[in-house]
Amino acid sequence: MRTFALLVVLLIVVGGCRTAPIQNVSRAPLTTVSATKVTMADVSKAISTAGGRMGWVMQEVRPGELLGILTVRKHVAVVAITHDTSTFNIAYKDSQNLMHQGDEIHRNYNRWVQNLRQAIQSEVARIGAPR
Repeated sequence: MRTFALLVVLLIVVGGCRTAPIQNVSRAPLTTVSATKVTMADVSKAISTAGGRMGWVMQEVRPGELLGILTVRKHVAVVAITHDTSTFNIAYKDSQNLMHQGDEIHRNYNRWVQNLRQAIQSEVARIGAPR
């Protein structure tokens, strides 16, 4: 009986390691290599391009707001991306098969969002750069 109880506790602990607190991106800076002044349309296009390269499907909701959808096998992550010409935010909106419960989600979600953040910053940095 003691071994069974220990096994149950171990399974709960190990199973819980697959989730982590949701990490939204808030006020991430947008800079260009040449200090080129960017427009809202430039930033939206850069976000769509960066997301597309990372496998995200981007949909413009309105100027300054996009919806990003990533499908990986049976898993779906949906984020709201808002921006102006100097910063952007990525916020959890919805998911499927990512063990979302309260403020917790499968740890891969946070990695996908951080990769998206880096891709957006890199793409915006290219605006105005010589080709």
